[in-house]
Amino acid sequence: MSHCPLTSHDRILVVGDGNCSFGLALARLSACSRPYGWETRIVVSDVKGICQESAICEELAARGVEVRQRFDATSAASYARLPFCPTAVVFNFPHTGRNQEVEANRRLLSEFFAALPKKFHRHTRVYVTVKTGSPYDGWCVTDRGSAAGWYCEGNLPFDANFWHSYGYRHATTANLSLTVDISSACTYEFRHCTSDVFGDEVHPIRSAVVCHSGTSYVYYFF
Repeated sequence: MSHCPLTSHDRILVVGDGNCSFGLALARLSACSRPYGWETRIVVSDVKGICQESAICEELAARGVEVRQRFDATSAASYARLPFCPTAVVFNFPHTGRNQEVEANRRLLSEFFAALPKKFHRHTRVYVTVKTGSPYDGWCVTDRGSAAGWYCEGNLPFDANFWHSYGYRHATTANLSLTVDISSACTYEFRHCTSDVFGDEVHPIRSAVVCHSGTSYVYYFF
């Protein structure tokens, strides 16, 4: 679990996958790794239509990926339309596309946490991954969570090499072909102040969603 905080017992909502490669990595991981072993059906929601890398698109299609549009991870209305309540929500490398605009990125994070519906509070963990150093430390991700009732339970390094081995490539919003160094990234785990997730019986994974705020990709695992 040092590589991936998610298990086969989770129903997962992952936020942030600008080039679809993290969804591809999840699909590959689920197909070949017994600790996770998800039955994978993925639905991709794409607001701007930028999942145009043919090799990724072809493999996603081969793995049963369906493409949909219009999912806003900062809108409560989007979550209301989900067919399940996730036990884990993942937001990898949140940013507005303008990393130096500290207040704008703080606002993005605040809107994300605030949009998570009340039905998520008791049973859901939230994982947010950000790079360390300037300007990312100034986004104060733990403060953004706590302001909405989501408190940080701890953190772990984001294992870029592990995810790269399954095909993940973090890219910039402006240029999806440009690979970005994420070797210093850190994942923070949040639970809501009303959470009783520790006392709940876990159930086999039924579904997962991967989406990106603004440029959205939604993956359903059934």
